[in-house]
Amino acid sequence: MNSKSGSINVPIVLASLAISLMLWMVVLPQQLSKRIRGFNIKLERPYPFNDKKFFIVKKPESIIVHAMVTEQEYKDLIGTVTAEVDLSEASSGTHSYPVSISPSRFQKLVREGIPTAVYTLEPVIQTKVPVVVTSTGKLSDQSLLLDDLKFATREVEVNGPKSAVSAVSRAQATLRLDMVDVKAPQSMDVSLEPFDSDNHIVANVDIRPAQVTITPKLSPSPKNQTVFVEAKFVGKVPDGYIVKNYTVEPDRVLVSGPSRLVTGMTKVFTEPIDVSQLTSTQTLTVLLQTPPEQTSYDAKEVKVTIYIEPVSIKNLNPVAVPKVGGVHTPASGSSKGP
Repeated sequence: MNSKSGSINVPIVLASLAISLMLWMVVLPQQLSKRIRGFNIKLERPYPFNDKKFFIVKKPESIIVHAMVTEQEYKDLIGTVTAEVDLSEASSGTHSYPVSISPSRFQKLVREGIPTAVYTLEPVIQTKVPVVVTSTGKLSDQSLLLDDLKFATREVEVNGPKSAVSAVSRAQATLRLDMVDVKAPQSMDVSLEPFDSDNHIVANVDIRPAQVTITPKLSPSPKNQTVFVEAKFVGKVPDGYIVKNYTVEPDRVLVSGPSRLVTGMTKVFTEPIDVSQLTSTQTLTVLLQTPPEQTSYDAKEVKVTIYIEPVSIKNLNPVAVPKVGGVHTPASGSSKGP
């Protein structure tokens, strides 16, 4: 049939429909493949950030951003997207800050608008703390003793977040004795560590200067020597009585200390014993006098027995008993100190 004006050309219409259907079948899968996908983006160093004014206490390592992309776009973008936090308006405390994402074409695909990240900041402060020097370990020569640690720096500056700096009670340097040259001790630079009052190291703070120079002073190891104990008396026994004798138990003690101090010692004394009220034999527990500085005794007290008798004709001329060890006979009718 010949086509007339205004009539429908069926073959052409069918061909157009077929082409449209084919195009629709090609485009539709592409449209359907576009969906919201999540991007885990690592956060770069924040900008601009004044680390002399604030310290970052807590921050996320990355953020999740959602964008409408195809599978191919996702694969192309996943390794190239970066994020930076804008801290130009930083303030102390926990706050949300805007995140800038690159490349810019990805920003247009983001569904949430401008993403944010939560940061916790603390102000940075400075203070001064005392320096404490200690030692650990043993000297390589056991015949020597660490006598002293000399150092000139007595105070250092601690810098860091307010909460951490406020917890620092001291800056401590610990000298390893096995590192000391015992033949010719030299000054050594030792690192300082920040400690709190509970002896824990405080993190996130800087110490300036970071080291202290320590000079070890060595001396011969302590010498041990046994010496006699002698009782020290004060006062006078009442009239009509006499101190016949006294004994000390133990009558010897072991003295320890530097050779220069111990070598010349031959005896040690008790604290003063008042005999002015004694009228009969008594056994007393008596403290030894405080040892000289840098020395020590292996006992703190002894028992002293004081033999007292009434005055008699026999006792008027007592036979002197020589002192032997811790035994001593005072003169008749009185107590006599050493």
